[in-house]
Amino acid sequence: MLQLLPWFTVPQFQVWPIPYSSGLVGGDTSATLAGSLTTNASNTANVGSSYVISQGNVAASGNYTIASYVPANVTITPAPLVITAANDSKVYGNLATSTNSVTYNSGGVVASAVVGYTSSGLLNGDVVNSVNLSSTGGLVTASVNNGLAYAITLSSATGVGLGNYTISYVAGQITITPRALTIAIDNKTMVYGASTLPVLTYSIAGQGLVNGDSTPVSLTTTARSFNGTAGSASPVANYPITATATSNPNYIITAPDDVLSITKANLIIAASNQTTTYGSPLVLSQQSALTATGLVNGDYVSTAVILSNASQTGQAGGQ
Repeated sequence: MLQLLPWFTVPQFQVWPIPYSSGLVGGDTSATLAGSLTTNASNTANVGSSYVISQGNVAASGNYTIASYVPANVTITPAPLVITAANDSKVYGNLATSTNSVTYNSGGVVASAVVGYTSSGLLNGDVVNSVNLSSTGGLVTASVNNGLAYAITLSSATGVGLGNYTISYVAGQITITPRALTIAIDNKTMVYGASTLPVLTYSIAGQGLVNGDSTPVSLTTTARSFNGTAGSASPVANYPITATATSNPNYIITAPDDVLSITKANLIIAASNQTTTYGSPLVLSQQSALTATGLVNGDYVSTAVILSNASQTGQAGGQ
């Protein structure tokens, strides 16, 4: 009688009949066996050790018959699965990323993310449905950090068949890029010769300031007001208004120039009433023939042409 004790290897879950036997007699050292062991394990079986190796159709020939068969088990161990965070980027002050379009919460976490990672090692149609992403770079306050990236860590993968794997998580990186900020200067106008410049103003445009940030801005122009000295006021023209903002590494600041327009001042020149004796030529007084109202910046009227219904006479004017 032969007792068959299976000793086996299971490559790709194919059972090979390499039995160990007891019960040999008469100095026999071996018996002739034929057939195959069977198991309920398969290539798609889940991790575990409850898979039995059965006798199948293994039989002895010659002087022996198999009296008993002692079964053994196949143990299926987890396969390796690697989940890798995809590198990403995000504009300072945002929660949504620019590259992979994931959105972090206020704690810097993307719970059950369906994008932002890749997986390697899945078998038998198994899938990874979601993974938690976490990064201090995901915080809305995460700075540009001198161009240094923040680590993205992974955890808590969910999906189909993942209990059959030993999961390894590989961190990625997220880089914070500066936020676009525009200093929008307001157009201004002033009348020629005014004693003060208009108040120069601006607004913040582009993606705007965030996180309670501020950026001091100074505005200047080459236009000049009248300071009491003749000729000190700028003439009629358009003058640039230029903004200078304090640098902030979390922002890319642009400040296109705008203009301060100096418009013409109103000037009224009035001829004064004159008298003359009938039959006498009209003589216009250089001091009283006209008056000028509205002159500024030390300007004066040097000449004027005065018309009468009798003749046209060029006269010097008064200030």
